[in-house]
Amino acid sequence: MSRALVVAAVVLCGLTVAAAGLAGNGTPVNTGSANELTVAAYGDTPYSAALIAAQPDLIASMNADPKVDHVLHVGDTHSGSMLCDPGFNDLSLSWFESFKDPVMYTPGDNEWTDCHRPAEGKHDPLAELASVRSEFFPEHGVSLGGRKKQVLFQSDSIPENVMWEQSKVVFVDISLPGSNNDLAAWGAPYNTAAYKAAQAQEVNARTTADLEWLDRAFALAEANGAEGVLVFEQADMWDGPDSGRTGYTQPIPAAGGAPATSDSVIGKLTALAQDFGKPVLLIEGDSHNFKVDHPIAAAPNIQRVVVQGGADNPIAWLKVTISPGDSSVFTLENIQP
Repeated sequence: MSRALVVAAVVLCGLTVAAAGLAGNGTPVNTGSANELTVAAYGDTPYSAALIAAQPDLIASMNADPKVDHVLHVGDTHSGSMLCDPGFNDLSLSWFESFKDPVMYTPGDNEWTDCHRPAEGKHDPLAELASVRSEFFPEHGVSLGGRKKQVLFQSDSIPENVMWEQSKVVFVDISLPGSNNDLAAWGAPYNTAAYKAAQAQEVNARTTADLEWLDRAFALAEANGAEGVLVFEQADMWDGPDSGRTGYTQPIPAAGGAPATSDSVIGKLTALAQDFGKPVLLIEGDSHNFKVDHPIAAAPNIQRVVVQGGADNPIAWLKVTISPGDSSVFTLENIQP
């Protein structure tokens, strides 16, 4: 059996666990689906009182589009100058649940990695990550939103890493925040030797899992003859100076007895996309300004889009149309309600 089929079989083993008790909500891996599919993606909002007030209108715009089948939120449910607050998390969750379609959410840096900052309340980042995972992923392998969707999930420790296949495309989320993949130093009182060790171990373990999850996703795509792969995560891996992007461009250092990661995130994506040879769409947030490009010269089949967000831009969402049988597979449109 080929390596791709072996890895795909391992991925499908998780389906039994994720699907238990969820009959009628669809299968996470639908190899028979070849219809046109529309997905909405957004993130980095709301960043101000005015944008908080506008959230219902933003959600209503996505709900009103009859073609939208599910929604991706690529992180940052609030700005870096707003408190990491349980009450605001409750509000964010209520917004997600107000969608009529399934919602898949990946946490951003403002929800946990940056919570040590005074502007966000000087909270323990790892405690905030645990809180986010507990509240926003109450049932692993099941989406948020009004109509729940079954998805594969990587593990109970990283429930946000999900995967599914629909309309000849494999969708995969990796838990990859901004702030240099959480390599940016935490401030006091979270800068002791013990906290630094805990931070390094978390980054190493999560990124190791991300790389393994990408391997599984592309193996599933190869095994099932998928026509494209859609990867979504929070960090804009090309934003800022090289020194502030090592969490994406370099392997993560060894920590807590675990070895350094086998590759960087960008290196892994490049190699997998080269082997796949078909369209790969990478959806990111973090830097706020809508952008579409091909950032990896060695893998021109990777098209990257940054969703529009932040405090200075109008509310917007990305409309992704997936057309099986079309050579480009993905069509993009930035919608400003």
